[in-house]
Amino acid sequence: MTQNGKIFLLDAWGKRGASEREKVDKYFDFYSQYKPRFCGVESTAYQAALVHILREEMFRKGTYFEITP
Repeated sequence: MTQNGKIFLLDAWGKRGASEREKVDKYFDFYSQYKPRFCGVESTAYQAALVHILREEMFRKGTYFEITP
């Protein structure tokens, strides 16, 4: 994000029918590659559960970052 608020999308991934494991692994892959200051996950319906799964995985992998729902 630039100082004047412009946001750049660096990468994207999508897959129909992706498992929870695939989504979490891909999230960590992106984190490892780009080392962002902020990480976010949609906080409505199903995606709200993904935040908890990601936090559990942080403890397993020993990789910690802040996730903003």
